[in-house]
Amino acid sequence: MMISTGVYDEAYLKGKTIEEILTVICGLKQEIGRLKNTMEVPGYGMVPIMHPSEETRLHWKTKMSKYDILVQYMPIIQADRIGEGIVDKENDGTPEHPIQIPFVG
Repeated sequence: MMISTGVYDEAYLKGKTIEEILTVICGLKQEIGRLKNTMEVPGYGMVPIMHPSEETRLHWKTKMSKYDILVQYMPIIQADRIGEGIVDKENDGTPEHPIQIPFVG
C-alpha cells in the first residue's frame, strides 16, 4: 500500500522530535532493505503462500462473503424476465432513421 508523504507525515510524524523522526526514518530504511533482500532471492514469488497472515485471511473472507452474496442471487436473476432489453432492429441509426430506445420510468 502506498500513501503520500503528506498523509504519512500527518499520521506518523506530526508532533515528533527530530530524534524520533530520525528513528522512524531508520526503521523505514531497514524495512525497505529487508523487503528488497526478500524480493531478490531467486524464486521469490514462485512458491505459493501456504499460511497467509490473519489479515490476509480476513480480507479473503470479506471478499468471499460479498461474492457469495452476489452468487446467491444469480438463479433468481436468470429466472426473472424483468429487465430484458428491447433491441431496435428496424432502424439503422442514421439521422433519418434513428435507433429507438425505450424509456422506462
